[in-house]
Amino acid sequence: SDPVRALAVIVVATPCPLLLAAPIAIVAGLSRAARRGIIVKGGGPLETLARARVVLFDKTGTLTAGRPRLAGVEAAPGVDPDDILRLAASVDQVSPHVLAAAIVHGARERGLALSFPTDVVETPGSGVSGRVDGREVQVGSADFAGHVGGGGGSLPAWARELRRRGAVEGSTHVFVRADDRLAGALVLDDPIRPETPRAIRSLRRAGISRIVMG
Repeated sequence: SDPVRALAVIVVATPCPLLLAAPIAIVAGLSRAARRGIIVKGGGPLETLARARVVLFDKTGTLTAGRPRLAGVEAAPGVDPDDILRLAASVDQVSPHVLAAAIVHGARERGLALSFPTDVVETPGSGVSGRVDGREVQVGSADFAGHVGGGGGSLPAWARELRRRGAVEGSTHVFVRADDRLAGALVLDDPIRPETPRAIRSLRRAGISRIVMG
């Protein structure tokens, strides 16, 4: 009737299965996770996950498809949106950036005729500049496209509103400058994976109380 005595008998009678049970379970868990595309550092992190109540996600390629797409074109007053997209996509044809590929694909889907750029210069982390049909074009962040060749200064009201809206909605804005004027911005988003809602619900059922997306 003493549980300690009962446990002692089990340990003495079957020590090997008891000693092997935990490591075998951990290795099996790591292997199963790897088959599903989840890399766990080791047994310690795997055991810690059982006590986790908060999960932090990196949005790109985790909860989303990881393939940005062109969602829209925002033009400055008096500027043709198709002209903005054509100029930006023409310059981005020679850029290896993942957003550049999405912009070029979006322009081709709309049937726009692209020109091959010249004098292209890419600034890592900021944007790319070049000449398209004799016109100076800069494509990139608001700081890059908004101030290159313009002597600095603040962004126009419509550009500041776009930046604010993008921060709220989680979308990405690529700004376009043409002929020394901030002409517009391209809106890109990363679609949510079809299985993401089901995965979030499963985490909730497993005891996760807070989910944060970075």
